Amino acid sequence: MKQQIRMIRETENNKRIALGLFHVEASLKQAEISCTYAAEGGSDWTTDRSFDGYTIYAGVRGKSGLIRALEEKGLLLYHTKAPEGEGFYVTLISGLRLFVIVGGSDTGALYGCLELKERIEKNIRAGKKQVLPVEIAFGDAPQFRLRGPAIGLQLTKIEPPRLTYEYPITPQRFPWFYDRAMWEKFLDQILMERCNVLYLWTGLPFSSLVKVPDYPEALEVSEEVYQLNREMFNWLTDACDRRGIWLVLKFYSIHIPLPLAEARGVELLQSSITPLNADYTYKSIVEFIRSFPHIGLMVCLGEALRGTQNKTDWFIKTIIPAVKEGIEKAGLTEEPPLILRGHDCDPNAVMEQAIPLYGNLYTMWKYNGEGLTTYLPAGKWQDTHLRLSSHGQTHIMNVHVVANLEPFRYGSASFIQKCVQAGRDRMGVNGLHLYPLFFWDWPYSADKASPRLLQMDRDWMWYKAWFRYAWNPDRDPGAEELYWKEVLGSHFHCDPETAGHILQAFNDMGECAPRILRHVGITEGNRQTMSLGMSMSQFTNVKRYRPNYELWRSASTPGEQPDDYVKREISKEPHYGETPVDMARETIYFAQSALEHITTAVDRLNAAQEQAPWTKAETEE
Repeated sequence: MKQQIRMIRETENNKRIALGLFHVEASLKQAEISCTYAAEGGSDWTTDRSFDGYTIYAGVRGKSGLIRALEEKGLLLYHTKAPEGEGFYVTLISGLRLFVIVGGSDTGALYGCLELKERIEKNIRAGKKQVLPVEIAFGDAPQFRLRGPAIGLQLTKIEPPRLTYEYPITPQRFPWFYDRAMWEKFLDQILMERCNVLYLWTGLPFSSLVKVPDYPEALEVSEEVYQLNREMFNWLTDACDRRGIWLVLKFYSIHIPLPLAEARGVELLQSSITPLNADYTYKSIVEFIRSFPHIGLMVCLGEALRGTQNKTDWFIKTIIPAVKEGIEKAGLTEEPPLILRGHDCDPNAVMEQAIPLYGNLYTMWKYNGEGLTTYLPAGKWQDTHLRLSSHGQTHIMNVHVVANLEPFRYGSASFIQKCVQAGRDRMGVNGLHLYPLFFWDWPYSADKASPRLLQMDRDWMWYKAWFRYAWNPDRDPGAEELYWKEVLGSHFHCDPETAGHILQAFNDMGECAPRILRHVGITEGNRQTMSLGMSMSQFTNVKRYRPNYELWRSASTPGEQPDDYVKREISKEPHYGETPVDMARETIYFAQSALEHITTAVDRLNAAQEQAPWTKAETEE
């Protein structure tokens, strides 16, 4: 006789909880177990023992009547901290054969459902007869408040007479943006990694999304595309919200639409504040919040606008007042989140003036600049993070561009975990903003493949590792090795020993690119893509190329650069820390080790596996 499962629909019929139970039901269907449904108010579930099977219920603590009743009768107890916010607790009340998923919020309840789903699927893979985890009593909560990827509505080429970052949102430029099936796939993927934010980057979004009555010439798209964009943004906002994901739109200052610049006879590049660009931006933000009240905003005060005080004034006198008027006109009872991207400005000076004016502020600063070099950030870079985090709001680390990793895959779970720990403990961050490995051509990877590979598929481990450790940076290394072996074994359809070789290869490969850049590179900026190589002059005459000294002082391990090494060697002085010679020796060691492990894995894998040759080729390079 097949096992019977019953699900109780909570009274409020919350869409996030409904999605969570949908995923639980889908996992049970893999074991050919069907579910029936009952209403929360249909019975006294604290005493009902009439059902010959297990019952599953998910709700929010403090809102759910059933959870309240179970707690009051002493049937529902917590051996961990009671769930709050995105936290959850999953347990079986054995006498009632009732699985209870308690969320600190509706998102927490959703995450609890996903925890139950994953345990069911693990039992199925293990061939267990009882697929429901009847031994479960588990509570968990994220350590980082914000966790999510960045996607760019940007292209690799400038479109004259428009300037950098200026791309109206159209199906011709961004056909993928209108692909709802692709969005559903990616949103489901990041939901499974417990992401709660999606950052959408664009230079000037307003001229593609809203009409400003005083500036009718500012609209940069046709009426048909304008309506399509609004429909798409509303759909995307709802699709994100259903998954507990907050959509954030990022824009630069100051950019004005090309047709507006032409009509008013002004320069497209606006490097100072004027009555025109201030009024247009102000009214655009008001209209945007009225139109899309549930989308957050991220402001970059550079790169066009010049002058530190100008940038502070722009945020204080234009952005915040516009957001507040938008809130009033939209009838919102809560302030939408507003993120300050600390780039090309003095973010601390901005925050000191902004905090008294607005209550829901966030800050963001790059982790290792525009690359990934170390899990030991120091110097001015670390100090900036610590100062920003000291203001008391959520401070976000931006893993940005990672030019030194392009165009390769990167999946060193060990290195990534240390970076997330460093973000929290050395920088004071409690949010993660993650760039893809190939930002400028989303959704495609850099591979010369036909058809082109999607980054969400090719770089799945990049996303999984960062978001796994943003949820909990302190996972036990021994348990993590077992976890990743299971994940890689499932992905590559191989045994644990082979998966162990793949894991070690990924971890060894992950030591190479960061190590190279931090001791022989000349900048942490995105103009140094290591796959392009360096000239001999860049090694031997470093200062000629105006190096970014903060690469060595803030984003490297303590040590010497090539010119320092040569001077000390010639003068017979003792060397300090990691030298270029040390770097070369260790890089060769890790590269050789990675090649050995992946070669062993490839030899063990079934010849039908298609991804293994790609991985081996990258290792050999």
